[in-house]
Amino acid sequence: MSSWFVALPVMAGDWFPRLSPTPAGTRLLAAEDLHLTVAFLGAVGEVCARAAFDRLPPAAIRRFEISLGAVVPMGNPRRPSALSVLIEGSDGQGRSIAEVLTAPRDVILEAAGLPTEKRTMKPHVTLARLRRRAGVEERQRAFDWAKQSDLTPTRIWLDRIGLYTAARDRSTRAYDLVESRDLRP
Repeated sequence: MSSWFVALPVMAGDWFPRLSPTPAGTRLLAAEDLHLTVAFLGAVGEVCARAAFDRLPPAAIRRFEISLGAVVPMGNPRRPSALSVLIEGSDGQGRSIAEVLTAPRDVILEAAGLPTEKRTMKPHVTLARLRRRAGVEERQRAFDWAKQSDLTPTRIWLDRIGLYTAARDRSTRAYDLVESRDLRP
């Protein structure tokens, strides 16, 4: 059974092609795979995932602008599996992006019959994945790539929310956007 999640698609504007090529053992995601996760549902099945997505009130998240920050390793601190750009900014009303997304995340998780997340959200967009069996040198090259990948002061409007699952054809894409809707202004 595939994993499901709800996320905000991130447009790969002119900033994405400017990234330098990733080192051996690191795979850059496809531009269409870039997203900011709101709620990870896991292997709940399509019917449950769609029902949870449909329970999100239309005004739960409004369109907003983000700033791209530093590119950092993410995942297990001893063996990070991803290189992600941290998201900075607020909703224009003094709330951080994490604060803006926490309540909708909890609504989606509860609708899927899942417990709410206790960890504080760390808004990010994954750019690249490390090979599972990457050695010490491959990892260091990937971390060096992340450090030199300065994306500030890139700003991006997030204006859609979508339901995603693992891609059927993993050779070109990591995720399939199954359904999406526009966010309100």
